[in-house]
Amino acid sequence: MSSLHDIAPFPSVHDATAKSIGAHYAALALLHHTLAMDHLDPRKDRDAYHRSANMAILAYGVAHLLHAFAEIPGRGDEAALELWQDTMNPPAFGPQLWEWLAGAGVNPAEVVKAAAEAAQAEQSGGQS
Repeated sequence: MSSLHDIAPFPSVHDATAKSIGAHYAALALLHHTLAMDHLDPRKDRDAYHRSANMAILAYGVAHLLHAFAEIPGRGDEAALELWQDTMNPPAFGPQLWEWLAGAGVNPAEVVKAAAEAAQAEQSGGQS
């Protein structure tokens, strides 16, 4: 099974940049965005759906800010406003995560695959 650590690991102190940390959080956000939007049914498991949706929003926020700071230093207030606007429409930020991951050299399709595998494992009670 693919894991987020294998796809977009959290960087070590020596590799830590806004872009590398942001890529990790973008992958985390895409994983949970995919789980919530494509694999979890809030009518069947409301708690799991809300956990993934909330994690996606949180991780997206971190990735968004880090990406903005990496690209245009000193743009904090404007990036914070964009973050607020984007989090008002969570289904729309999936494509942005794909763009950020691809730009950081992370294959977003692998994150989506990891989400599908995690959903399948969850549905089967964690058994292969």
